[in-house]
Amino acid sequence: MLSTNANTTKKRKTDSADNVNSAQSTSTSHGHVGGTPIYVFHGIVPSNPLITVLEEKLKPYIFHFLDSVCFQKQSLLLNINLSLFRLLLLNYGFN
Repeated sequence: MLSTNANTTKKRKTDSADNVNSAQSTSTSHGHVGGTPIYVFHGIVPSNPLITVLEEKLKPYIFHFLDSVCFQKQSLLLNINLSLFRLLLLNYGFN
């Protein structure tokens, strides 16, 4: 028969030398540390330059897409409201 202990958690080995600008958080819960450590970065965190270039190139297309979607939504809502208004008029005998 297998016995399980509910209090045991799998812990990952971490090395604080992974990033020079990182410092391990000293957050504790009820006096003991558990789980994966949280790192707090001081200063600027470097980003992937390829992602930055792609973001700058795609940003105008994304804004245009969002603008188009908003226009389509407004057009659809206008058509629905006009249809409901037409039904309302027909129900009260206005032709």
